[in-house]
This record gives sequence, C-alpha cells and structure tokens, in this order.
Amino acid sequence: MAKQGVGVILSERRTRSQDSYQQLVPLNWLLFDEDLHAVSDIDVPLSLFNNQVRHCRKLFAEEILKRYEGSVEVESIEFWRPKADLPVDTLIDEQWRKTNSDIKVLAKPVALSRSLSATLGGKGKDVEIVHIIVTARKNVSLNWVFFNPKHTGGHNVSKIHVPPSLYNDKVRHCRNLFVEEILAKYESSVTVRSLRFWKPVEPFSVVNASITAEKWNKRFNPIELAQSFSEVLAGELNDATIVHIVVTAEEESKKESSEVHGSPAGKS
Repeated sequence: MAKQGVGVILSERRTRSQDSYQQLVPLNWLLFDEDLHAVSDIDVPLSLFNNQVRHCRKLFAEEILKRYEGSVEVESIEFWRPKADLPVDTLIDEQWRKTNSDIKVLAKPVALSRSLSATLGGKGKDVEIVHIIVTARKNVSLNWVFFNPKHTGGHNVSKIHVPPSLYNDKVRHCRNLFVEEILAKYESSVTVRSLRFWKPVEPFSVVNASITAEKWNKRFNPIELAQSFSEVLAGELNDATIVHIVVTAEEESKKESSEVHGSPAGKS
C-alpha cells in the first residue's frame, strides 16, 4: 500500500472532523522550539476559535504535554502566523532550522486579544498549509520528596513541573504550588507557612529515597526562602537520577482544616 503524505492524511482528517464535529475547527500547527517537531493537527472548539487566543493557551499546553511529553508554562505560550505559506508536509530538519532560526523572520506574532478566526480568515480552510506556529517556555522538571517524620521508611520520589517564572523567583513563592501537589499526591493538607525546602548535601538517588530522622540534619541543608531554585540547583538540574529537592511541612490542625473547608470545628 502506498504511503500517504502528511497533507493527504490531514486533509482527510479535516473532512471527517467537519462532517462529524461541526463545533470543532481542525487546524495544522507547529511547535517551534529547540527540538525538531513535525507539523501536527489539533481540533479547536469553535467557542475558542472565535475567542481571544489567550484563551487557547491551556488547550495547546495540554496538546504539547500529550504529544511531546513536554510541560510548558501556559502563560508563556505565544501564537504566530507564518508570513508565507508553509506546506504541512514540510520536513522540519536541521537544515530547515538553520534557514528558519528566527521566529520573528518566519512569522508574525498574533496579539493575545485577537481571535484565531480573525487571524486566519480564509486561510483557515486551506488544509495544505500550517495555520499557526506556537512558542512556549518549558517548565522545569524537578525530582522531589515530601518528608514526613512520622513515616521514616522509603519515601516516594515525585516529579513536579515548575514554571520558569517561579523557578527563577524566590522559593517562598513556590510554596503554594507544592502545597497543592502534596494534597493531590499524598492527600495530606499542610500549611503554606510551615513549608520548607531542603537540598541534599550529597547526591541522593531517586532509586532509594530512604530518609530517617536520625540522619536528617547530616544529609540535607535548608534552602533560604529568599533564594531561588535556579541559583541553588545550578548544574544539578540536568541529572534526572537524583533528588533535587526535599520538602517538609506541618499538617493542618483539625480546627484549621475545618475552617478552610467551611465546617465548624468539632463536628463531623
């Protein structure tokens, strides 16, 4: 069987989508970053297609995570319209990137207050071209452990995606992010003010993240709340085999928890 070209496949897919999902608008798009990505397709809900592109950011962030296993900062996503028609079957290789290294030469930025429908106009119906190019800052992936003194055995290593804006900011501003993560992963409600970050003195393998209360002071140094992860971790970030951060926090009291959830203390 002859192999179909990218343009043919996307064209057929677009026809099927138009027939089956009148409320979805199929578009061809390209993720523009240091990696070499092929042109992809995406179904944009009509309500988003006609709305400001700022409201499309979350949709594309989810698509990037699903397709490329890449976590990006939602607020950093920008949309660009190619200055010249870019065929969907364009081979995005090293040679292409050398020729098209500057996104500002390749495409025009789309104002966040503008809609995709207004930006594309009639071009949105052309199934043979790339409609939108997307740029975004990658989130920073950290291996971390939540240390609970009540549990002195092995501690599960988790991965968290920290937006670059937080990664380069004071760690005090990262506390809410970790509080939410602790609640989601461990079903433990902790106080923001009590949350502290620690850095292993020696490389700490993700394979056996065993922490004991006796060795705590010798194995980890506190990270000052005024410091940033970027300055504390420096070159260690590229090593995915080690624990980058250890987190401690105090659990909310029953009274605090009940007040947060709107239930009178002492009542079940």
